[in-house]
Amino acid sequence: MSRLYELIFIVKPDLGEEVGKAATEKLTGVVEESKGEVVTVEEWGKRKLAYPIEKCNEGNYVYLRFTAPPTAINEMERQLKLNEQVIRYLTVKIDPAKAAPVEEEPVEEEPVEETPESEQEPLAEEGGASNE
Repeated sequence: MSRLYELIFIVKPDLGEEVGKAATEKLTGVVEESKGEVVTVEEWGKRKLAYPIEKCNEGNYVYLRFTAPPTAINEMERQLKLNEQVIRYLTVKIDPAKAAPVEEEPVEEEPVEETPESEQEPLAEEGGASNE
């Protein structure tokens, strides 16, 4: 039985984005091995931390949204604990009834042509109804 989860982890900033990508690939591999599905992967980039962690004031944030059985979470968190470049992580189980839908890329709409004022029909005159 698969459940919907969100995982955010922070990688040390001085190592570049390659470390975050490697950790993401390892975690998505764990999800796929457990017959789960990765829904969303977002790299939020370098952000300032609220307080220093392991003498770091910034960190590279990575967000994962996936479905997996509960046993996969133990393996994912074990992988995160073993990775010395990950300074924090948080896994949250999402209630499917309250889950926000995954945002799709916006579809470009066709521009609406505006008619010049000289071609527009005149509006009704102010001052009430006319008695013609």
